[in-house]
Amino acid sequence: MEIHVLDSSLWSLYYKKLSPNIKTIRPLILFQLMEFHNIIDIFVNLTLYAQGLDITLLEAM
Repeated sequence: MEIHVLDSSLWSLYYKKLSPNIKTIRPLILFQLMEFHNIIDIFVNLTLYAQGLDITLLEAM
């Protein structure tokens, strides 16, 4: 199993240290993002702040 994380912050270094199965991906353009959301099996929205209805959730639908 591989875990793909879309992140370009310093957190990506932390994710890589957690497991060799975690792959970080830089932010994608809209077309690439749509393809990415269509092929993934599970979407997890990690956030540090409760934001109500996050735009990320709408993009993943």
